[in-house]
Parts: sequence; C-alpha cells; structure tokens
Amino acid sequence: MSRVRVIYQNEAVYVGPSQISGGDNESIFPGNNILKNISCVQGVQYGIDVSHQDIAMLGKRGTERSVVVTKPSVNFSMTYDFQGFTNEKKLGFDLNYRTGDVNYVDDTFSLFLISGFASNSNRTLDKRNFYIAVADEGNDVLDNQVGALDPSSVDSIIDEQSPTFDIITFHDAYLESYTIKGSVGNVATCDLDYVCETISFNTSGSGVDVKTYDTKNRELLTTGINAVIPKFYRPDGPKAIAQGDMLLTITETSGSTPQSGFGFAFDDIKIQDFNLTIDFERDQLNSITHKAPVDRPILFPVGAILSTSVLVGDLGSGNLTNLANQDSFYDLQIDFYNNENSQNQRVLSSSIFARKAKLENINYNLEIGNNKQASLNFKTELKEEDLTYGVFFSGILNTGDIEKFLLESGAL
Repeated sequence: MSRVRVIYQNEAVYVGPSQISGGDNESIFPGNNILKNISCVQGVQYGIDVSHQDIAMLGKRGTERSVVVTKPSVNFSMTYDFQGFTNEKKLGFDLNYRTGDVNYVDDTFSLFLISGFASNSNRTLDKRNFYIAVADEGNDVLDNQVGALDPSSVDSIIDEQSPTFDIITFHDAYLESYTIKGSVGNVATCDLDYVCETISFNTSGSGVDVKTYDTKNRELLTTGINAVIPKFYRPDGPKAIAQGDMLLTITETSGSTPQSGFGFAFDDIKIQDFNLTIDFERDQLNSITHKAPVDRPILFPVGAILSTSVLVGDLGSGNLTNLANQDSFYDLQIDFYNNENSQNQRVLSSSIFARKAKLENINYNLEIGNNKQASLNFKTELKEEDLTYGVFFSGILNTGDIEKFLLESGAL
C-alpha cells in the first residue's frame, strides 16, 4: 500500500562527516560511521533552486531557449529547541565546558567557537552531511530502544528499525547562519541555515554509504563506509526553560558598572527576550575545470549581533553626549539554569558570552496597556587571533546513551 502522508513522527535528522577524514568516529567500528541525532528538532526545510538563463535573439520576440548555466543549489534549514550545547558540538562548534566533556575547559575563553569551520589546514571540518530518516507511515523514527551498548559490537548500536527507513542525504553542507533566541514564556530555539552541494535519496536505511562529493565531475563517490543510524534512548528527556531560568548581565569590559546615557539602571535589568545571530558570508570558489565550486570558505570579518529587550525600571542618570564620548566595550553573559536540585538550589547549565561588544543602538517603546521596554543591539567580532573578542558557549552536555558512548570514546 502506498504512503498517504508524512507527518512529524516519521522523520528525524542526523549529522555525519562529509568525508571520513573530517570529524569521524569510524575508528571505533572500522567500516562504520555512527551518525549523530540532532535532538528536539522542531522543523526542517529544504529545497532545490534551478537557475535558468533566457537566450534571446534578433528577429524573434519570444525567448529562443532557457538554459541552465550554473549548477542547481540545495538549501537546508532546521530549527530545534535549545537543550544545552550538545547539538552544537555535533555540528562542529568548539565549546568551553563546565562539565560533561573529557576535554574540560572552565570558561577560559581559549577555544575559538568556529575554528573548525574556519580551518585552512583541514577543509573537511567546514562541511557536514545531513541525513533525514523517514519511517513507515504510523511509526516513530525515535523509538526508545533499551539495551546495553557493547563497545565491541556495532550491532548493539544500530537502530533495529533503520533498514526500513528511507534516507534523504544532503551532501557537503556549509553553515551560513546560526541563531539562538528565547523569550519569556517560550523555550529557547536555534535556527540554522546551510547551503549544500547536492542531495540524494535512498529507499533503504541499510547499507547507506558515506559518499563523498567530487567537485570536478559533480558526482558522488562511494567510500565503503556504512552510515549507521543509532538507537535512540534518552531516559531524562528534554527540559523546558521556565520563567526565571535565564539571567542576563551586562558589564563594561573594563570591569566597571555601565554608566551614563542609557536612561535606565543596568543593575535593574529585567530581560524579556534575546536573539544572537552569527552570519557566515562565503566565497564561492569556482574553477573552469570543475563543474561544482571547489570550496566555500568563510569570508572574514565575521560579526555577531546580540539583541535583547528589557523592561525599563529605575532610571539611570547621564546623557547621550557622555555615552558617545565613552564608546565602551561591553561583555554580555546569558545564563541558563536547570530546575532546582535536592538542596533547592538552581543549577547553572549553559552560558553564552559575547565579549568586547559595541552598542549599536537603543530603541524605547511604550504603548497603552503595555510596559515600557528598551531594545538594545550589540555587535562583536569573532577573531581567532584575539580571543578577548567574540562569542563563546559553555555548559553541561545533555546526552543520551549513544552520546555518552561517543563522548567517552572521544568521538562526540
């Protein structure tokens, strides 16, 4: 019987390396690469754009021909609920950790957030393959499968239902935009946009090859490495960010309390929402001998915009002239807390840092029936050569059994 429809229970998103030499875990089980599930996905969007050029000629009013002169482009976007930075680690961001990682770094700001994406020595780190697994109608893809993981056997890792899945693969996906945002009364979410070189479809989830993309001939080449869809088991489940679980602090980089010109007191901030966006402009490197772009490196400088809205309470003294003369750098920190522990204490789980940010603008708004708000926009730059600037992520990994296995193996 043919499928009637596909609904959200039927699809799940996984990520893996575009080439086995880049960020792989193939050494754990030779001949196999364990894909990493992107958790709490709320939506995916993808499409194929075919660019035609109309050819006209003297003597005819209508178009003579419409031809394809550049390769079709594939776009892939997804949105997921923020549950700590486990997804970001799977996607290739370099993070600082308070706990949960074998390479423990305690907010030393020593790791450049996008070092993998910006690497010149290993360009395979800048791109990923994404996989959408499609289950039979009426079946969940992510069906909790309880069972001990045997480090010596890949069969204990594989999802038993995966041979029945259809697989959609997005090859050589380059990140173009990352946004994390949250507001009072809503769970924080992350939006990511990618440009991909090509897309392929498989009607079986068994024996899916981790294919590499040949930019010269625009072909997919087999590697002989199986893409393994792992079991899904997450005993704790996702945790929502409740009201009062976020804290925003703004300080001058010099360490002093922000002073004049803002019209409200910085020690009386009541954050309503935040939005952090990092856009990656890419240079499409074409070659007369290659049918597809040879590479899509990031163009620097890379800026990050952090916007937030706050309720205005106590006024702050000062004026715009003082603010303009001051032109200070600001450090912003957004902390996410888990539910209270057994000692009725909140547990800090994740933090976002924006260092040496400049204030771009402030807008005030007051309407009948609403509270007065101030919207602030800050901008910083991601600089690998100077880590006193930029954006940093830190936190506790929210992992399931497969992630813990990969983490302990050094392959998450």
